[in-house]
Amino acid sequence: MKELFFYGLRVDCSEIKDFAGSAVCSALQEKEDILIREAELRYRYGFLAKANGTYFPDRIRVFRGIKNYKDVGRALSIGNATKMSIWPDNPCNDYRGTDGTIFPPFLTEDRDVWAVFPDICRSIPAYYVEPGMVQGFKTLHYTADLGDPSTDEDAKCLCLEPEGCMPKNVYNAGPCKSVPIRISLPHLLDSDPRYLEMIDGLNPDPEKHQMTFDFEIMTGTPIRAYKKIQFNVLVGPIPKLKLMKSFPEVLFPIFYVEDGLELGEVLIKPFKVAYKQILVAKILMWFMMLSGIGMMIAAAVKYYKEKNADKVTQPDFLPKSGKEENSASRKPTISTI
Repeated sequence: MKELFFYGLRVDCSEIKDFAGSAVCSALQEKEDILIREAELRYRYGFLAKANGTYFPDRIRVFRGIKNYKDVGRALSIGNATKMSIWPDNPCNDYRGTDGTIFPPFLTEDRDVWAVFPDICRSIPAYYVEPGMVQGFKTLHYTADLGDPSTDEDAKCLCLEPEGCMPKNVYNAGPCKSVPIRISLPHLLDSDPRYLEMIDGLNPDPEKHQMTFDFEIMTGTPIRAYKKIQFNVLVGPIPKLKLMKSFPEVLFPIFYVEDGLELGEVLIKPFKVAYKQILVAKILMWFMMLSGIGMMIAAAVKYYKEKNADKVTQPDFLPKSGKEENSASRKPTISTI
């Protein structure tokens, strides 16, 4: 395993004299970009040996989301390229979504989330499953898969096999890794049962082998996220080799990788502080609203009472009739104007 994948198998072309060996060494020299040179005409080759111990050197440029908050973190270019040139057609070559470390805020259940994974040369969507709870925070629980090229328009451009497309949740990563590798979910989860039945010891379990993402709703921060992929080799009969002449065509699992994170107390603490501040602000807001409504009601009641108390009988200054005037003239009157 170590030599085949990470360290590399030694190939010494300095002592090769026969025709077949010389042909192989000539072919290897034309692909030195996937080999590790130890000395003149001496190489090491492993599926992932060239990438072992390296880091991702390209700068990722993203949108800041000033005009549209939904663009926060969306990848604009990686290195100097605005899209990949690995797959035969779009949209497989497009950078869709963020780099997987930051996502737009205010997520809703009806929004799919896309992330770019340069290590497997794919942009993968995540789909909402159910509400969740992580470390006391309400989250939106998402899951993701590798797509079905036979039905998914976004994955049809991954069909590179001579006989057509690979089954659901399996794709040929040869153009990406320059090695004959097929990538799937661990234990061939949710893939063609035919491949699963041909290998003993595989027990796909969604709880253990499914990609999962839990996003904090307000900020879109992934509080918990796990990407899980499996490396497989497509094995088939080789007529010229006696040992492999009767081999069935099998998708043989080698290993799977689980790459994930869960925010610790240091990073969770700012969320707790922010939520306390929001709670205090909401309490003050409702207190001020209720106080304002109470003061308006008190002012209305006071105005109504004062209006009723100010009502008085107005004096009658209109001229009286003749009888009333004669009767009034016989009585002394005092002017109080």
